[in-house]
Order: sequence, then structure tokens, then C-alpha cells
Amino acid sequence: MEIIHAFSNLYAALKLPPPQVICFDSPFQLQLAIKRSKGQSISLKVDNDSFRLLDDYLAHSFPLRNCNAKLWDLVGNRIARPLFLAFGNEEELWQNHQSLRPSFQQIEDAIDRENNRLLSRDELKIESIAHHPNWRDHQWLESYQGKLSEIPLSDDLAKLYQQGLMQAYCYEGLVMWCPKPVLVQGELDQLHAEDGPALMWHDHYRLYYWHGVPVPSKLIEAPELISRKDIEDYPNAEVRRCFQEKLGTERFASLFDLELIDSDLDLQGNRQFLYRSRDIDPVAKEHIQFAKVICPTTHREYFLCVPPHLNNVWDAVAWTFAKDRTEYKPKSEV
Repeated sequence: MEIIHAFSNLYAALKLPPPQVICFDSPFQLQLAIKRSKGQSISLKVDNDSFRLLDDYLAHSFPLRNCNAKLWDLVGNRIARPLFLAFGNEEELWQNHQSLRPSFQQIEDAIDRENNRLLSRDELKIESIAHHPNWRDHQWLESYQGKLSEIPLSDDLAKLYQQGLMQAYCYEGLVMWCPKPVLVQGELDQLHAEDGPALMWHDHYRLYYWHGVPVPSKLIEAPELISRKDIEDYPNAEVRRCFQEKLGTERFASLFDLELIDSDLDLQGNRQFLYRSRDIDPVAKEHIQFAKVICPTTHREYFLCVPPHLNNVWDAVAWTFAKDRTEYKPKSEV
């Protein structure tokens, strides 16, 4: 397998024997593998061929010696720097790096957010993965296509990404890695999918996004089953906006059986509304109120949750900015 051969060559350059190379299905499984390799306890148990190989390795080699720093030095000083000195153009490299950065960054942020959520069940935090090799290297390696064979080891590094490597964690004698997602949907800097996951590695690791905002899978996969409680479980204004956009304003409002309390034009001439649920919420023990506003910058509609004692739409909108009506709406602008 190309990826095993490439790692063996990189390790040989470090004067280390060929490592055992184990692939884990997703970034979260890689996190679990790192935890297990460090002897940390975690409630979620995964039993597949990769973890059985890891357990067998740990039974004979424990504790392990980390070599992520050695690989960082190898890639930086013996691959990246010689490539740059021989063929690099700083302006072109920077432009290429900047053009790809948003796409890489949004996916990494999504992975970190989901992994932190899953690990928080055991009050654990994500482990730092290897800086090299990492799929971020693909950003600058792409600039040297046709030149890699002229710098020792650069071809081996490139083969890791050609074979699908995304993240890795490296010990002396052991490499654990996970592949790139099999599905990425959305724009360069905004994950989005209307009828399925925006990011997917396999059936058990799917991430759902609506115009760059992480949302529950139910909203995308089964919007017809969304209930009022589903919305109430997400007080974040951005997530509620996603519910409103996906479901449509009419259906969104119908879930709360809202009645209009007040309305007025905002300072940009857009109509803003204050709605209240007809019934008292059984959990909150009070009415649920929303201010419906239009963002002057993005022109998106937002349903903002506001306290039930407010009866004026200006009071309600001002409250969301931690201001009172006179601060938010100066008299000179009335």
C-alpha cells in the first residue's frame, strides 16, 4: 500500500524502523485511538479491525514514544524549505495558501466542534494531531507539482495526501491516521447541504450544516418531524434562523401558535414584529416571545427569543443588544 511505503520512507529518514500504520474511519475514531494509546479511559467503546490492531500493538509496546515533533522538523527543514529555496515564489505560494485556507479551516473547525461535543460526555478534550503530516500540507505541495521528484522525500509526503490522508498521530513504531471526508458540500468558505450531511466520513460520522451553521440532523433529514421542543432546545439565534429558513416562516411560527403583540418599521424601513406564544410553555412556565427582525447587512430574517414581560417591539429588539429603547433608537432617528 502506497501510504505504508511513504511512511516507511519518512521514518527511515529519521533513522527509525518502519512503523505499523493503522487507518481509523473518521477524525473522531482517530481521537479515540489517541486516547486509548495514552491509556485514557473513555465510555464509548469501538470494536473494529483498526482498534483490534491497536490493542494488539499496545499489548506488546506500551508506553509509546511520540515522534510528531521529529516529523514536523523533517517536513519543515528537509522537504518544505528545500522546495521553497529551489522553486518557490513567495507571492504565488501565499496567494495559493490564502485561496485554499477558508475551505480547509471551515472543515477543521467543524471537526473540532463535533469531536469536542462527543468527548465532553467523558469530560475530555480533543488531542492535538500531528502538524506534519496533515492535509494542510496539501495547500503548499500543490504549488510544486512537477518538481517534487527533484527533492528527496517530497514525493513520499505528497503520496500520503494522494492516498487520502487527512490527519495523523505518530509514535516511534506506530502511525494512526484517518482519511479525508468522502463527501463535502457547500461553498469554499461555507458548509451547506439542504437534504443530507454537509460532511461525511461514514454513516456514523456525519455533520450537518445550513449556510455555515451547524444544525441537528433532524432538521435536514426529517424536517417534517420537527417539533416545537426541537426548536426550544436550541436557543442560539443563528440556529433558530436555520430552523426558520428550512421550515419556512409560516410553519416555524405555527409550531409556537404565535400571536402578534406589536410591530413597527426599523430604522432601515423594514417591518419588525413582536410575537408571543398563545400558551404558557410547560418547561419555562411562561409565554415564549420572539422578535422577528431583518438584519440590515445580510437581509436575513431572524426570530430572536426575548423575555415575556416586554410588550413593545423596540424594547424587545433593544434587549437583544443589552440596551434599552432610548439607547438602541435615538430620538433623533425616530
